[in-house]
Amino acid sequence: MARVEYGEKVGDLSILSLALDKFLISIKETKPEDIGTQWASQILDVMRKLKFQHQADIFWRKLTPEQRNTKEIMLPYCLALLERNEVWAAQQIIDNYRKLNAEIGDDTSLMPLLEKLNKSLPEEPVVTGIFRAMVESQKNSTFQLAQQYGLIVSRKFNEYVEIIGNGQTTEIFLKDVVISIGRELLMRKKNLQLQASGRAKGTITNQITNEDLINDWFTSLFDMRMSEARIGFGDQKRMGRSASGQSIGEIDGVIKHSDNTRIAIFEAFRLFSLEKRTISGHLDKISSYDNEGLSPVFIIVYCDIDDFTQLTKDYKKYVSDISYAGFTDKKKRVETVEITDQLWLGKEVRYRVKDIVFYHLLLNMR
Repeated sequence: MARVEYGEKVGDLSILSLALDKFLISIKETKPEDIGTQWASQILDVMRKLKFQHQADIFWRKLTPEQRNTKEIMLPYCLALLERNEVWAAQQIIDNYRKLNAEIGDDTSLMPLLEKLNKSLPEEPVVTGIFRAMVESQKNSTFQLAQQYGLIVSRKFNEYVEIIGNGQTTEIFLKDVVISIGRELLMRKKNLQLQASGRAKGTITNQITNEDLINDWFTSLFDMRMSEARIGFGDQKRMGRSASGQSIGEIDGVIKHSDNTRIAIFEAFRLFSLEKRTISGHLDKISSYDNEGLSPVFIIVYCDIDDFTQLTKDYKKYVSDISYAGFTDKKKRVETVEITDQLWLGKEVRYRVKDIVFYHLLLNMR
């Protein structure tokens, strides 16, 4: 380890890399749980400086859960994750650490990491807002910070958004979270695709054959991200009637506060083409699920199609032209909020006792 420290001191990466290799060889027979905290921390920090991403991931996985939840070991690995833009992974580790270490509210040594995470999350309103409030209040005592933090996360959801949402409405706040999770799914879509035999002999194609798996990922990401706000997806429950009125329908998700207050609706399905019956069937089910007039409603569509751009155009036109069961008035046609070659977000307002905002998020899972 002395060679490693020398390499760090002189700032020569080649010396540092060689020293690290020799040190790892010298401890190759050492069990992970026997590696001291200082050594493990320094190894991860050196790997971060050398940008040895794969090696750092392997080393991290070999550590015990107790070691991974030690601050000195967690810090350099999370910094490395942030530097390579693995923001969600870093946030997950930090959240887990905070759950297991209640005294984190009094630990100002984490502020540099939280500030870096804050800067890395321009579209993560929940974590960004809380961390900003904490960072801007550093002049207060740690006891005061802990009190303020507890007060913020204990508020009703609309009050919570008023405090940390930078002037956003709850609708826009939720929309930003949902679209950011959509981007996370797109980054990981290869993990969600199942290989299947193609039509041509000997070919393999990737298909999104398991909708439940994708929904599980989506809801897990949402629950993790919104845990600070004490909202998440309620268990899938059968409620209302299907679009045909003949049988019980099933909703993919209801976003709820911890006090069981229902906040918004989430409905998801797959498209392999402009399957009009599938689209209208899912949209017609919404009113049967919801007796409260919840707004917004999020329609998430996992698309497996060659020409995603054309599908978004056709979907927008079709949805703009149809009526939804239970909604008596169309306030405006669907407007495009955001579009890339990987996602399309549209917004419309329907009427059912009051204005109900629909967000349609199409994700290119091909």
